[in-house]
Amino acid sequence: MFIVSQQQRKRYTPEFRREAARLVIESECPIARVAAEIDVSAGLLCWWVEAERERAGLDDGLSRAELRAENARLRRELAESRMDNEFLPKAPPSSPRSNEGGKVRANAAGGCVRRTQVCAPRPGEAVV
Repeated sequence: MFIVSQQQRKRYTPEFRREAARLVIESECPIARVAAEIDVSAGLLCWWVEAERERAGLDDGLSRAELRAENARLRRELAESRMDNEFLPKAPPSSPRSNEGGKVRANAAGGCVRRTQVCAPRPGEAVV
C-alpha cells in the first residue's frame, strides 16, 4: 500500500495571475525566466499568459475567435480565387524572352537578335 502525501495546492489570486501574465507580455522576457522569478511553474504561467492575451485581445485588437473567423473567410476567398483562375485561359507569351529565357542583344539595324532569329526595329525607334 502506498501512502500518498497530500500537498496543498497553491492558490493564486486573479490579480496575481493577471500581473504575472502582463509581466511576460510587456517585458517580452521568456516565460521560463519570469516563472522562476515568481516561483510558479512555466506551464502554469503559459496558461495565464494565453488567458490574458485572450481576455485583452491580441496586438491587432482581435480575439482568437475573431482571428479564426477571419482565417476561415480568407481560406474560402482563396479557394474561390483558385477556382476562378483554373478557368481563365493561359496567356500567350508577351515577348521572345518569356519563351526560352535566352539572352537578347541588339543588332546593327536596331532590332534584336535571338539566336538565329532577327527582329525588325520597332516603329518609331531610332536605329543606332
